[in-house]
Amino acid sequence: MNKLKEKIKSKEAKIVVVGLGYVGLPVACLFAKAGFKVTGIDLDKKKITLINKGISPLDSVEEGIEDLVGSAVKKGFYATPNYIVVKDAEVILVCVDTPVEANDHLPAYKALRGALTSIGENLRSGTLVIVESTIAPGTTTNLVIPTLQKSSGMKANKDFYVGHCPERLMPTRIFKQLKTYPRVVGGLTPETGQVMVELYKNITSGDLDRTDPLTAEVTKTEENSFGDTLIAQANALALLAQSYGVDGREVIKLVRKIPGYWGSYLNPGPGVGGHCLPKDPYLKIMQLKRSGGEEKAKTLVAQLVNLTREINDYMPKNMAALIEEALKEVKVVPKNATVALLGFAYKANTDDTRNSPTEALVKHLKGRVREVRIHDPFVREYQGDLETVLKGTNVLVLMCKHNDYAKIDLKKVKNLLATAAIVDGWNFFPKETARKMGFVYKGVGNV
Repeated sequence: MNKLKEKIKSKEAKIVVVGLGYVGLPVACLFAKAGFKVTGIDLDKKKITLINKGISPLDSVEEGIEDLVGSAVKKGFYATPNYIVVKDAEVILVCVDTPVEANDHLPAYKALRGALTSIGENLRSGTLVIVESTIAPGTTTNLVIPTLQKSSGMKANKDFYVGHCPERLMPTRIFKQLKTYPRVVGGLTPETGQVMVELYKNITSGDLDRTDPLTAEVTKTEENSFGDTLIAQANALALLAQSYGVDGREVIKLVRKIPGYWGSYLNPGPGVGGHCLPKDPYLKIMQLKRSGGEEKAKTLVAQLVNLTREINDYMPKNMAALIEEALKEVKVVPKNATVALLGFAYKANTDDTRNSPTEALVKHLKGRVREVRIHDPFVREYQGDLETVLKGTNVLVLMCKHNDYAKIDLKKVKNLLATAAIVDGWNFFPKETARKMGFVYKGVGNV
């Protein structure tokens, strides 16, 4: 362990990053920039080709990503699908997707298990394996270590070392977060944690809080579950406001005036997407049944998580209801209507469509309207001409707050639409202005 620590201090330690997506690629590039020899592993051949040409395969707006990838490649960083490079590594960072199953919300660890098996088959003695992927509490003990031990024939803490340092990243803010955010460093032993701190301080100025893997797992799943709960509270208010006929935005504005935590009250929206918030709350409670504690307490925790998810998953259906209300006001039968959805990505100014609320909305609209058109300046499949998408449609539906949509001229839009109607998932367009121009305007939590 001391030998590994010294190699990290001198930047002689070779690093392999498994999974070159929104997390793995920036992490790999920052370690390369810091002076380490870094190799990336990914199974996507197209992605590998782009990276090895110094081109970022990520389409989200990440300031400096192209320069960073190009610079890393010049420093010797390269991508490969071959796990044989693990044989030369002293440090391995695992950054693969860890989704949940659509039906039962249980972890789908096929990619993680496959990566760990391939790592183990090539693992050499003295290597540190760190999982950055978000995993359910208990996964390091119940899956990561057993898989590595079985495939390598070696023992954790004796022949190799294990840690969990969950990523804390959001598209469009990745580099700022990587360089400044505090990290939870869960080493299997205190000594492993110290080595992990020595490693990560090369790429971040944020606090590096040492703990154990289980605490790190609970911390990561809780922070995303907490965020999901805050959004659900705002969305619940929006639904309440729509029922009472009051302006939910005004209510939020008034609540925020109270000093204290009320000031952080979030805004409602058309749904919650992305790779983290829709799944991590389920990961948090996965092991509850097998854990200790009073059954009633565990039931209440699970109920809160499930209700939070149910509210946020309902919001695309709420958008469908608002669309039908708008169509009714412009006297168009839904079966005869053409609907234009603006934004397919789950987050503004990215191409990330994982768990997209727009995709859920499309399913709700299927069979209810004549045609659904989609535009998104960041998602290649939907990067068509915006005017062509809008022309002749009955309602414009704003699903994602891309900067490009801030440039929309509502006067021009009105001339393009067959009927002047807007359903605004984010209250993105000025309500009063739109209504004065003759639009039927419906917003989440709005009247």
